[in-house]
Amino acid sequence: MVADDDGVIIIPKADAARTLAEGEARASKEAQMMQALTEGRSTLELMNLTEWRTRA
Repeated sequence: MVADDDGVIIIPKADAARTLAEGEARASKEAQMMQALTEGRSTLELMNLTEWRTRA
C-alpha cells in the first residue's frame, strides 16, 4: 500500500518489484527531461515532436 497527498494505491505483492522498477525508470526519465529543459531544450524536441519542421 502506498499513500500520499494525491491518493492511495494498493499494489499486489506479486507486482511490487516490477512496479517499483517501472516507477524508478520513469523518475529517471523525468529527471533527465528536467535537466534537458534547464539546459534550454524544448519539450517539443524532447518528445520528438519537431519532425514536421523538416518535412518538405
